[in-house]
Amino acid sequence: METESINLGNLQLEKYLSSEDIDFLNNIQVKKNNVENKKKQLEASEDKIVEKIIQSRTNNENGPKHARETVSNSELALQSTDAAYKNLETIQNYYRSIENSIIIIYEKCKMNNSYIGIAEEMITLQDLIKNTKTLENTIEKDNEKNYLIINGFMENNSDVAERHEKYTDLNKISIDQLQDNMVLRIKEKRVELPYTKKEVENYMKTYPEEYKTVKDVIVKEFMMHTSLFNKHPVLSRFKEAYYLCRNKEMMTIFESFSYAKNIMFKSELNPYIVAAAKSKKQLEDYIECLENNKLDEYKHFKIIYEINPMSKMKVSHV
Repeated sequence: METESINLGNLQLEKYLSSEDIDFLNNIQVKKNNVENKKKQLEASEDKIVEKIIQSRTNNENGPKHARETVSNSELALQSTDAAYKNLETIQNYYRSIENSIIIIYEKCKMNNSYIGIAEEMITLQDLIKNTKTLENTIEKDNEKNYLIINGFMENNSDVAERHEKYTDLNKISIDQLQDNMVLRIKEKRVELPYTKKEVENYMKTYPEEYKTVKDVIVKEFMMHTSLFNKHPVLSRFKEAYYLCRNKEMMTIFESFSYAKNIMFKSELNPYIVAAAKSKKQLEDYIECLENNKLDEYKHFKIIYEINPMSKMKVSHV
């Protein structure tokens, strides 16, 4: 028996439920239809994501870092699609449970030709409605994050790095002359991330064809456009946190995804800091200092702003 075939008015539910809850029940079928439509949209998005991933694999001209970021972003998009889909299936199951509860009440009333003896069933229905409303809110908030990540991937919000030939100050630096540079330098148009001599050496050994000089590594791996962060700070915070966990900490896709989602809306956390962190501990130490208003105690790397005061204010609160 389909729930929509039951005349809820005949059950005289107003004796047991609030008008808001009765309206909720009357809209169950509409809610189910909306969920089905969203699931179909996600299935279509997944097909587009897969197609985009296939296309991106044929274009590795931007170097190893771009290739790693492409893999990372692809994982994020697919994971977000899967998470959003599972959320919809979960709420869908709750709607079905409510329908089954109504059917049980309807059949019992019909069998007894009375509303007597359904108190237990009504309590179950009340709890289901309450829990479903709570779950709807939780899922809406979580899927807001998931859809943001999916749309960010589909829009391809990334910029090609500046041509590194212009950084003439790096031309004559050899690996023997190089020293650790634990400074995050934020300029008007670019961010220079901290690096160690060992990191640069490892990149040159791992990618000898792409990174033939110290300059190649520093510019391509440790310099980024400010536009990458300023256009979409929430998404940037998420992507950098995921990249940190997945590629630097070697955490699982799910662990990295969950951690990144937990901090993506921390508006007080500058995404530049997330990108600069060498480890999850470095990032969490910064967050702790930030929350306790003790940034002067942060010791992992130095942060230098080489921009005008108004720009500094802007990037400090993205």
